[in-house]
Amino acid sequence: MQCRSTRLEESVRDAILEAYEAPRRHYHTVEHLAEVLAALEHSRAEQEDPTALTLAAFFRDVVYEGRVGDDEKASATRARADLERLGTDQPLIARVEALVLATAGHQASEEDRDLALLLDADLSILGASPDRYARYANDIRKEYGWVEDAAYREGRRRVLESFLSRGQVFSHPHLMTEGAEERAQRNRTTEIESLGRPLDA
Repeated sequence: MQCRSTRLEESVRDAILEAYEAPRRHYHTVEHLAEVLAALEHSRAEQEDPTALTLAAFFRDVVYEGRVGDDEKASATRARADLERLGTDQPLIARVEALVLATAGHQASEEDRDLALLLDADLSILGASPDRYARYANDIRKEYGWVEDAAYREGRRRVLESFLSRGQVFSHPHLMTEGAEERAQRNRTTEIESLGRPLDA
């Protein structure tokens, strides 16, 4: 993969992929990274800076401890350090760093089209098939295994309801796979309903 002034060298790429395969990870794995990159391909013609977007996708979850905000800061710091070591142009580094940091809130302004496309790609799992979505939901629970069940259910429900409150999951649903928006609505509603069931249901 080419950067503007350098390559994402094999050693750096391998180190990133190794991070995604850490034993404590269940969803934020290489599979997730591949799904994000595949989703970005659907919007390639709409992207203002494909290089920055691809690099941001790689570094987005390179650090993942389940701490929103802290993970993105650490991942952005890792991105800057790795890209500076490779001699990447500073404007590109700054853009990648900004994109990674901005993913923490999962909100993009209308002016930042590339960020909106990155967030759509990151959330593409919400529009997956019911079976894939169920596995994703189960894997997310495993990653938060340290959280007591009642607290997890309440927190997870709030996250899902916040997405529902937007009215539309994806900023550019026409660039997602066919039917992704409708599947996302159904998947989240199904999971929210399951979170309200008794633990032995």
